[in-house]
Amino acid sequence: MDNTGDFGGDDGPNVHMLLKIVILGVIGFVSVCGNCIALGTLIVYKNSLRTGIFIVIGGLALADIVITSMDIPDRIMFQADKGDLKSETWCKVYGILVNSCQYIKAFHLVVLAVLRGILLTDRAHHAPTALHALITCAILWTASLLANIPMITSSIHDSMTKRCVIDIDKNRDEERQSDDTLAAEERYLILSSAFSYFLPLVLIIIIYLFTGYMSKRFFEDSYSRRERRLSKMISCLIVTFSLCHLPSETVNLLWFYQVRNKELTQLQKDNEKYQVWLHIRDYLQILALFDMAIRPIIYATMSREFGRVYDQVINCTYCRKEEGEEELPPRLRHRGREIEEVMSTPLRQEQYNPETAGTDNETEEIF
Repeated sequence: MDNTGDFGGDDGPNVHMLLKIVILGVIGFVSVCGNCIALGTLIVYKNSLRTGIFIVIGGLALADIVITSMDIPDRIMFQADKGDLKSETWCKVYGILVNSCQYIKAFHLVVLAVLRGILLTDRAHHAPTALHALITCAILWTASLLANIPMITSSIHDSMTKRCVIDIDKNRDEERQSDDTLAAEERYLILSSAFSYFLPLVLIIIIYLFTGYMSKRFFEDSYSRRERRLSKMISCLIVTFSLCHLPSETVNLLWFYQVRNKELTQLQKDNEKYQVWLHIRDYLQILALFDMAIRPIIYATMSREFGRVYDQVINCTYCRKEEGEEELPPRLRHRGREIEEVMSTPLRQEQYNPETAGTDNETEEIF
């Protein structure tokens, strides 16, 4: 199966190949570096970030690193026609880790939606601790890895496409697939799409509807700036995940039923239509991977804690400690940051301004 064709012309295949490789390389670099910094932030600022939401974000960042480190090289080797560099061992490790992390990252977003709901609606009790979040993440990782153990034996290196594929029926006829094999592949595709995208998305929508009803009725005017900021960050993560993965999941299902209802050899006879389908699939799969590259940007721009470390790394000032910060106990440093945030609000600035202190109140109101 040739996946390097073009809509027409002799130079087209090279253009598409180079474009896909460049985009994949940029996504891989941004995703690995950004998510590694996010994990480092949780380690360096463990006192101020020891909350359930940030622990779950750490688990999400780890899943993104695993997927990027395995999936991006696999796709680049395929686009560069270097799939023969992969071995059976690589494909088996790829099968269990990438498949597991696809489910892990989706259900981490469900956990973030639950924590957001607790943050915005529960005023009578304390929020889940970091230990609770850590146990939840450990359960998700363990359950997903155990559920994908069969991928070790089913993942093989296809010598024809030079890709790591899931072989549902190893004894099938290579020229014509049996009805049982097609049914097994259909079940796998539907279950994979359901647990990696559609089911988590439905759960998130239900949680958001309940949270929205409760918050608007009872708690709309009682949110702090920090709660609003965390809520917006989680919402952006979920919206980005939904928009980036929806086209790819939809086209994968359409492609499967297109091939099942029409023989692949007949579809390949219409070369132009076949190449259009292949390019659409490739670019939409790249769009799904773009979700992992944009998440670190969301962390840095919508969280003061993450943004602080990102600024230090980018500006090469990470090793420079603020004067006197290490001499204070962690609780006092955290309290100082809270006071600094309150003092920086416009309301506080209007109440006290050193430049106008001591002047007449009427003059202050005029200017």
